[in-house]
Amino acid sequence: MVSATAIRVAHLLSYCLLYEFMLDYSKKTTKGEMHVEFVSPTPKGQVTIPKPIRDALGLTPKTKLRVYADRGRVVLEPVSPLDSLLEELEAEARQKGYTREDLEREVEAVREQLIKKLYPAGD
Repeated sequence: MVSATAIRVAHLLSYCLLYEFMLDYSKKTTKGEMHVEFVSPTPKGQVTIPKPIRDALGLTPKTKLRVYADRGRVVLEPVSPLDSLLEELEAEARQKGYTREDLEREVEAVREQLIKKLYPAGD
């Protein structure tokens, strides 16, 4: 039997996957112009994100950003509160010794429950 922690992680992963899918879909279907400006890093490596871009993305001083390199590009992505919560729950599950297989099994079970709830038979 998998514990409540594993079940919480499974539920959260399922909702995160759905949330990420919806965000990705909205990005693909949202029509808008790309805003481009040129910036240079300071000697400390800091870069200022231009105000029109911050405003368009709703970035505030409290927004956490994930930074990584991808095929010669520097990418900054806002981190959702769900991402932070997921990281905490994953750490808790690892600390309690749950395997990836335990969590994947729970995610699949929760996913099936969500599908049954969202799409009842006969609809």
